[in-house]
Amino acid sequence: MQFIIELKNIIPDLKKRYFKQVFIHERESGNTVKNYSLEYDIPYLNLNMELAKLLQGVQINRRPYKIADYLNQRLNAMPEEIICLDYYELLFESSLQINPFDLFEKISKNKTLIIAWRGNIHDSHFIHAEPGHPEYRIYPTEDALVIN
Repeated sequence: MQFIIELKNIIPDLKKRYFKQVFIHERESGNTVKNYSLEYDIPYLNLNMELAKLLQGVQINRRPYKIADYLNQRLNAMPEEIICLDYYELLFESSLQINPFDLFEKISKNKTLIIAWRGNIHDSHFIHAEPGHPEYRIYPTEDALVIN
């Protein structure tokens, strides 16, 4: 509940930023982003489900382009100003060579994104997966708005 109140309070300021995105660190808290979307009637997208369907039958070398085009078109075509994103681990698949944070940042110029982060945060870095895992990635958080 604390995250939902904090999120509700920052949305007006978030809309004034160039990159309109906020990450909710869901590691321990559960389903804040989904609950927020239900409470305020904001679209909620489980990106893994949508992307898995999209990528069926697409050649591996075409997948990164297909994903970027699809997400840009899908999210920008939505009439709502705010969109909640969750479950996007598929974007970290090493064969895709996509930086999900760059992708979300570009989209957030036009839409306000509330994004669940289910990985770790340590020393001002988002950490996806564990060291040694093929999808292990570290991304800086210094420019990101994060609610912990």
